Amino acid sequence: MEPGVPYRTMWRMPNGIVLQLHDRRLHGTVVLDERHRGAPGFAASGAVTSLLDEVLGTAIAPLEVTVATTRLEVDYLAPVPLATTLAITTWITHDAGRHLFAAAELRTTGGVVAQATGTFLARPPMD
Repeated sequence: MEPGVPYRTMWRMPNGIVLQLHDRRLHGTVVLDERHRGAPGFAASGAVTSLLDEVLGTAIAPLEVTVATTRLEVDYLAPVPLATTLAITTWITHDAGRHLFAAAELRTTGGVVAQATGTFLARPPMD
């Protein structure tokens, strides 16, 4: 960071989720609703995947680079409930220059319900 430049500690995602930086990880919450419904009372896997992809990309935000997802892997550990506050945590696991790696967890009070890892390619700045 440059001296005198304030370091961002909060990111507002396009879907309205706010993630705050703490201990090199971004943390936030989300409540999925009927728009995200799969089986009765639970979120569709596609909605969860989309959410995790967006959150993983946001993990890179503190580096202030533009990235594109090149690989996304999601593990569903339990059904993701609707109308329940879900905690989101995401972090960078490895920085290999233009290739960046991140992980994320989605959890209820009962534990992790979905987790994901992603590989991202940093795009060169446009002139």
